[in-house]
Amino acid sequence: MTEPPSPPGPSPSGPATVAAFVIYGWVLIWSAAIAAAGFDVSIFNGLWRLAGTLGGRTVLCLVVLSALFHTLDGLRRLVLDGARHVARVDLAARLAAVFFTAALGVPASLVILWPALGGQR
Repeated sequence: MTEPPSPPGPSPSGPATVAAFVIYGWVLIWSAAIAAAGFDVSIFNGLWRLAGTLGGRTVLCLVVLSALFHTLDGLRRLVLDGARHVARVDLAARLAAVFFTAALGVPASLVILWPALGGQR
């Protein structure tokens, strides 16, 4: 007996989904921080000081890389959705998304980390 084909569309797991959850978590944390500022400004100031540390900036680098990858992978899916011979170019498009994530994300990460590593502000 053969199984029915799986429905088309994005898979429920994978790097793009992980990237989406990282971005979503970041938005939730800072939304809560902004809401907390309405009650006590010192809570927001404490979170802002924490974000300026090397650990906080490293987390921000992860969020930036996740946002870049999620965007580029979404563009890949959008462009290839209407392509006839997707299998031929899908691997190249995936590799291009990873390459451009690194090509844009590494310099962005260096800019983010520079002040925490002792660079000029």
